[in-house]
This record gives sequence, structure tokens and C-alpha cells, in this order.
Amino acid sequence: MNDMNIAAITTAVGLLCTMVGTFVGYKSFKNDTERNSKQEVREDAKGDTQLKMQLDYISRGVDDIKLDIKDQNRKISSLVERVARVEESAKSAHHRIDDLEDKI
Repeated sequence: MNDMNIAAITTAVGLLCTMVGTFVGYKSFKNDTERNSKQEVREDAKGDTQLKMQLDYISRGVDDIKLDIKDQNRKISSLVERVARVEESAKSAHHRIDDLEDKI
């Protein structure tokens, strides 16, 4: 064979290897990107799920606190009414005591 044919074959083999290497590299990059993308989606979903669970837990806690506050407000209203009646009764008793002292 002459030197020209050998050089052409060497160049063709070199170009073929370059194209195959580029193709393999591209496929590997694409697969890694897809794999990483799927992994990121899984991690994001996991994080979102944990966040949602924590928010639900906090929401239930807030609801419980609201119920406790309503119950405390009812108890306070009841006590306010009872204190007002006791004050009226004490005022009436003081008037009766004053009337008895005046008679004595």
C-alpha cells in the first residue's frame, strides 16, 4: 500500500473513533443528567412531603390551641358573671349590715 492510502485509513479510523467517542460521551452525559434529574425529583418530593407533614402537625396544634382558648374564654366569662353576682350580694349584705347597725 502506498503512504497516501495508509494516511487516509488512519484519518478515517481517527474520525470514526472521535465520532464514536463523542456519541458515547453524549449518551453517558444524557443518562447521568436524567438519573440526576430523577434523583432530584425524588429528593424534592421527599422534602415537600416532610414539609407538608410538618405543616399539618403545626396546623393541628394551632387548632388545638384555638379550642383551648375558646374553652378558657367560656370559663372566664362564667367567672366574671359569678364575681359580679358575688359583688352584688356583698353590696346587698353591707346595706343590710348598715341598716342593722343603725337600728342598734
